[in-house]
Order: sequence, then C-alpha cells, then structure tokens
Amino acid sequence: MKFEENKLVEKIGVKVGFVMSYSIFSAVLSGIFVLSNKFKGEILYSIDSSLLITLLITVGGVIIKRYLQ
Repeated sequence: MKFEENKLVEKIGVKVGFVMSYSIFSAVLSGIFVLSNKFKGEILYSIDSSLLITLLITVGGVIIKRYLQ
C-alpha cells in the first residue's frame, strides 16, 4: 500500500512555524530594546517598533526570495 503525504498538514505546519518564529524574534528584539534603555521605559513603543522592524525584515526577505526565483 502506498500512502500519499498530507500536504494540508505540511502547509499548516509551515504557517505555524512562521508565526512562532516571528513572535519569538519580535519578543527578543523588544527585550533588547527595553534592556538597552533605548526608549527610556516606554515598553509599548519598543514593542511596536520591534514588530515593525520584524515586519520590514520579513517583507524584505519575501521580496528578495521572489526576485531570485
């Protein structure tokens, strides 16, 4: 008997992995901002800026990936 791979589970796994890595990277970057006193105690501003920086890195990576294909 030959079993086919379940592509739906693989697609869901890729998306969940992306969201988890995005969250972890943003949390680490936000922690670095808070510990470096870059924003002088404005934690919400550092979280927003870390999410924006992570989003820009992600969009840049997607653009480069599509350009190279």
